[in-house]
Amino acid sequence: MREMVLNHVSLRVCNRHEAQSLLTNTVLGMIDLASKGVVERGLRSSQCLSAIYLFDNFSLHDAIHLIKEKDIKMFFLRLSTKSPLLVDVEKEFKEKFRGCQERRFTQEDGNPLLFCALTNSIAVGFPSDAIWLRDQIKVEFDELRDDESISHEIEFVDNLTKRDHADCICQRHQTDLSAQIENLMELWHKREEIFPNLRFGPEVEDHLRKLNNGILHRLIKKLAVLDKVAGKWSSHGGPQPLWGKCQVNNESQSVRENPRWAKERIFRSYSGCDKAFEWHTQLGNMRIHLCLDAGLHEVEIGYIGRHLPTKRFPN
Repeated sequence: MREMVLNHVSLRVCNRHEAQSLLTNTVLGMIDLASKGVVERGLRSSQCLSAIYLFDNFSLHDAIHLIKEKDIKMFFLRLSTKSPLLVDVEKEFKEKFRGCQERRFTQEDGNPLLFCALTNSIAVGFPSDAIWLRDQIKVEFDELRDDESISHEIEFVDNLTKRDHADCICQRHQTDLSAQIENLMELWHKREEIFPNLRFGPEVEDHLRKLNNGILHRLIKKLAVLDKVAGKWSSHGGPQPLWGKCQVNNESQSVRENPRWAKERIFRSYSGCDKAFEWHTQLGNMRIHLCLDAGLHEVEIGYIGRHLPTKRFPN
């Protein structure tokens, strides 16, 4: 998983109220990234938090204790922190930071962004300036090549200063991972990383082995939509997911009351027991069957393949 890096140069506020508001919003975005499996529950920083001052003698550590919501405060306090920033990576840091979005900072202030550019980490901070209002920022640096020549490099770094930025970062993260998948078995092995909000029953692996790789990209697209719906259900609750345009339906009463057809829809759950996967969505002439856990607000995939038996599709 990726790391979060504190962009201390963005941590500028006017008063305690602003510090509390901005930090709460940023931490909510960090929680979203962690809950979706994008980042580790840790934070790299160039300095200890009590030495980073937001204004006058008021530190980031002081601001943490202003957060009113206990769960948000505890998330931040329980983050494993790594300071100084470059610990364990000094040998790789031969680069020289130039600037960010046409802004120039000192090498020390630029190191967090440089670290993100080199390691695909995510910068976190406050929207204290227009350059930090973006969910992605351009970072420029000079890189020393093996032959001792210098090359000018540009990388785009994911940047979180508002909770809204987390959604954009998650979407890019998922798209990047999906683009690297070359076949259905690779999709199976990376399912938890690509679709962190979905659960998959163990029999799905065998189902995927029987399919043609030509369905791969359509399947990824469909699962991505289901993953997004499942993530919202997990966060906001409710009796059922809000499917929107995803077109997920339950089986008809005639199918559910037919013993043979009902049995065809029972598959092994990731929890180890057998469950009825009666909810389904269409994928061309195939179906994806789901099971909903209203207590845990989880969506589980139990079957991917040809249309299961009904009166219209007797098989």
